[in-house]
This record gives sequence, C-alpha cells and structure tokens, in this order.
Amino acid sequence: MIARFLVGPSDSIRLDSFRLAFGMALTAYMAHWWLDEAAEWLTTAGFHLSPAAVGSAWLGLAPLPLWALGPFGTMFFAILIAFTIGWRLRWTAALSFLFLLYVSHVDPLSSFTPNNLFLAGLAVLTMASSGRYWRVGEAPQGPVSVWPTRILQATLILVYFTAGTCKAIHGDWLHDSHVLWVQVQGPYRTEMASWLLGMLPQPVWTVLQALSLSFELLAPLLFAVRRLRPLGYLWGAAMHLGIAITMNELVYLSLQMVCFYLLFVEEDTLKRFWNRVAPLGRIELARHGQ
Repeated sequence: MIARFLVGPSDSIRLDSFRLAFGMALTAYMAHWWLDEAAEWLTTAGFHLSPAAVGSAWLGLAPLPLWALGPFGTMFFAILIAFTIGWRLRWTAALSFLFLLYVSHVDPLSSFTPNNLFLAGLAVLTMASSGRYWRVGEAPQGPVSVWPTRILQATLILVYFTAGTCKAIHGDWLHDSHVLWVQVQGPYRTEMASWLLGMLPQPVWTVLQALSLSFELLAPLLFAVRRLRPLGYLWGAAMHLGIAITMNELVYLSLQMVCFYLLFVEEDTLKRFWNRVAPLGRIELARHGQ
C-alpha cells in the first residue's frame, strides 16, 4: 500500500500539467529578470566579487564575455520554451536545469529563492523525463511512476510548513502583531501596498498576519487531506495574491508556488479541463492551415 502510494504507477497528467505551468512561470521570471539585469549579472561588464575576496565559500562560475550574452540568451529561452511545450523532454528538461544552474551561480550571492525552487523542480522533472508525458491534444501515453509527483507535492508542503515554523519559533509572528504591517512598509513595498496601508486599519493587518501564519502551519493538512484541498487552494491563492500586489517582484514567487497546486488537483478534473482546451488549440491551428 505504502509502496504503491510512493512509487506505484500513475497517470502523468498531473506531472505534465505542472510542467506546463512551471515552464511558463520560469520563462516569465527569466524574461523579466533578463531585460533589466542580464548584462550586469552574467557578463564581465558587470561587477563580480573575486574568489580571493570571498574565500573558500565562493561557488561562483565564470561570467560570460559581453558578446556571448545574445547567443546564450537565445539558446536559453529556446530551450525553456521547448521544455514548456513538452518537446524532447528528456533533453530539454536537463538543459533547462543546466542553463538555470549556470545563471544562478555566476553570482550565487545575488540569486533569489525562486531560482532555487525552480532548480529543485527542474531536477525532479529531469529525472522523471521518461518521454511518456501527456501532451495537449494527445492521449495519455501510458502510466508513469508517481514518485516525481510525490516529491514535488512534499516540496510544497515542506516549504510552507518550514516557513511557518521558522516564523513561529525563530521569528516574532506569535509575539508581535505588527510584523506583517511593518514588512509591507519595507523596501519591497508596491504602490498598491502604499494605498492599502492608508486604507486599511492596523488591526486588519494583524488578522492577515494570523491568516498567513495559520495557512503555512496547516499546509500539511490542507494539502494532504483531499476534502480540505479546495480550502487550501483558495486560502493559498489569496495569500499569494496579497504577496504579489504588496511586495515588488514577488509575483513570480507567487506564480511559482501556485504551480505546485496542480500536483494535488484530481486527475479527472485536469482531464476535463484539457479535453476542453485541446480542441480549441486544434481549431486555431486549422484556421492557420497547419
């Protein structure tokens, strides 16, 4: 029973739906970051600490010459798009991981949390790339082992639960009712956050703080118990919407985390969704004579 739950056969639709959403979020995140900081981060034109200055803890990789940024970016985004649409996944998943690993470790001290979560997801998908993924407009090509789905499901639950326990045990979230209110006023503050700070009384922020912490601590139940999952989806989506509109550029972290929710959605629900979407894609292709 336990072995079947952990490594038994499973329809690949959950994993493939996650891969599609995950790839789109990663491509959007990289595109946003690339437009503003690629030359500074990845090439010798930017500022980079030397290994001698940092010491033995330095894990940085050599930056690119400035002329190589364009070809590198073209290959990187082509591979991300191929991975997202499910083309030759055995190779595009591995190459996406390697390219992102390089991007994240040219200047590892400046890498963000989404980089590491994207790398973790790509690592699992690389090992799971059996070439039997379900694709939009095609029938399932047979079951795959459920272990990649279980690892990714556990990743979401652990990220939420450890974040909540750290806030509760090592942070001030249980002792200070103003933590969220103060954080929203910090350097990540958006214009929407400024407006909300002026419109909402401080006690509302205390309630939002309690709801956020409660969601993270209850995540194992909200996602592991099937009947509680709809509540978990709505509660988590509302929390991430609040993060996205009040904290600058954390919209990509919110998008990334919500992608993991697809791994918990019932397979029949996903099949009904794709069965409705796939015919629309075929109609659109027919209109263009393809």
